[in-house]
Amino acid sequence: MTKEELSKWFLNKFNSCYPVKHKDHPEIIFMFYDEQFLRQKKLSRVLDEELIYPSTVKVKGKCLYSIEN
Repeated sequence: MTKEELSKWFLNKFNSCYPVKHKDHPEIIFMFYDEQFLRQKKLSRVLDEELIYPSTVKVKGKCLYSIEN
């Protein structure tokens, strides 16, 4: 995989994630990837509707990475 391909892959995954904070770890932002959320994101863009992020109670998908504040 070339550097450009890797960069494109990472940016695609990053833009497909949504941020979640956990009450036990308020200093960390967890980035979750969920294909269902990705479809909602694309659909809201097409329909020009507001994107509603999942609440922390309804988190689905896989945690790809976390960021410490």
